[in-house]
Order: sequence, then C-alpha cells, then structure tokens
Amino acid sequence: MKADCIGEFEFAIQAECGECIDTGADDDCEVCQGGIEYEQKVTVPWTTCKQIYKRMAESAIKSGGL
Repeated sequence: MKADCIGEFEFAIQAECGECIDTGADDDCEVCQGGIEYEQKVTVPWTTCKQIYKRMAESAIKSGGL
C-alpha cells in the first residue's frame, strides 16, 4: 500500500498573478495569459503523504483490514 503512495501528488489552488496585478493585465503573460487569476499546482509534501499513509494503516488495523 505504501509503494502506491510514493510519488508526487498535487492539487490546484486559485492564485493571482503578481506581475499583472502590479502592471495591469497582459495578454502575453506566461503565467495568467492576462486573466490575472490562474490555477497554480501545489505539490503535497512527502511528510504529509507519510502522515496520510500512517493514518490509513492505523485505520485498516483497527478495522481488521490488515
């Protein structure tokens, strides 16, 4: 089960483009394409993944699953 949890997990958050907020919306902006807000991908830290795995394993043991 742990081997299946190893790797990079990510989720998306809404963020504001600092450059376009300061200088105005720019259709050529590589970050937000002039939309000022964009979807930023955030990687879940490995320490958090380990905590999730530990909680899943503890829960499975309690329920008799392991």
